[in-house]
Amino acid sequence: MPEISILVCAYNTQEYISQCLDSLVNQTFRDIEIIVVDDGSSDKTHTILTTYARKYPSICILHQKNAGPGVARNFALSHAKGKYVMFCDSDDWYEPTMCEKMYSCMHFHKVDLVCCNCILEYEGDSFGRDKQKLNYHYLKFEGEKIISSDSKQLINLVLWNKIFKKELIDKFNISFPTIREHDDDSFVSQYLYVAHSVYGLMLPLYHYRLREKSIMAIYWQDPQKADKWTHLQSWQHTGLFLIKHLKKSTLPIEYIEQFFTTLYLMRQVFGWNSFSERDKSIIKSFIKNFPFDSRNYVEYPLYLAQQGNFDALEQVLRVDKQILSLGKLTLWRQECNWREKRLFIFGIEIYKRDYLKRNIRLFGIIRIRL
Repeated sequence: MPEISILVCAYNTQEYISQCLDSLVNQTFRDIEIIVVDDGSSDKTHTILTTYARKYPSICILHQKNAGPGVARNFALSHAKGKYVMFCDSDDWYEPTMCEKMYSCMHFHKVDLVCCNCILEYEGDSFGRDKQKLNYHYLKFEGEKIISSDSKQLINLVLWNKIFKKELIDKFNISFPTIREHDDDSFVSQYLYVAHSVYGLMLPLYHYRLREKSIMAIYWQDPQKADKWTHLQSWQHTGLFLIKHLKKSTLPIEYIEQFFTTLYLMRQVFGWNSFSERDKSIIKSFIKNFPFDSRNYVEYPLYLAQQGNFDALEQVLRVDKQILSLGKLTLWRQECNWREKRLFIFGIEIYKRDYLKRNIRLFGIIRIRL
């Protein structure tokens, strides 16, 4: 049984996969297995993987039809035999001592998670991302910390700079949501709910490539090609994970409050940015006069959890997930077609505009002069 399983999801990265695999097979820590899932690549990635697998016994190649990184990583996890799990993107690479340093730190400090720093490798114009946003990838703390709501704010949700305990993953059945973006957010979030301690290793051991055709490049560069609602769907997966373990009494109820507070803030950001300035002014006017305490959005799920009504709590998330799949938020949303436009806030229709009749029908407790 190897000490470390390194999981790689590869899709059409023929230009980069050799550098990735070279960095893994040349690790100074030798007791590793490398599991690569070919996610239905249509270029020469499959051929390159086959060549490496024949040469290096530590490499295991798995194949699947293209289904995205979430499905591929679950597939790899199901085959991992190591005591610890690490991840590497197929267009990135490790420093030669990365496994050795991460493994030694995990054992010496006896923690549940170790995070290292990274080196950002720019390709092209870095797909226009703000340098401040790119700072998210860097390590924000050094040394050992107990995992709490405060320390979680310092831990980014990327997979590739961390080493996880396979025992915890298996015990709590931590998995990736089967979506194409932000599946790592949910996996790391689930792990942080069950882990007790983390160590920040301020060594740049991972090379993170910023290239124009990666999944996240498309996400940031071309909103029309990216399904940004998967970010929220990822959190739905995390919420269902929490509820499942609340039923078993393996996690404290207080985690529900943390989760819905975060989800509420995310809904505000995603919903708010989808509206025009004119619509924002209408919503602001309505909220100012609406007798609604936003804390109810957090307190109601917490109340359900305290009452042990987990079926109702799960239904809240499942209904929200259906709404999110249609691109509509439960806090505020809009419906538009060639004839009319309707605005909703907290599920209440506040106005409807008929473009043919050029009139406005107002609902709710406000009146807006247009």
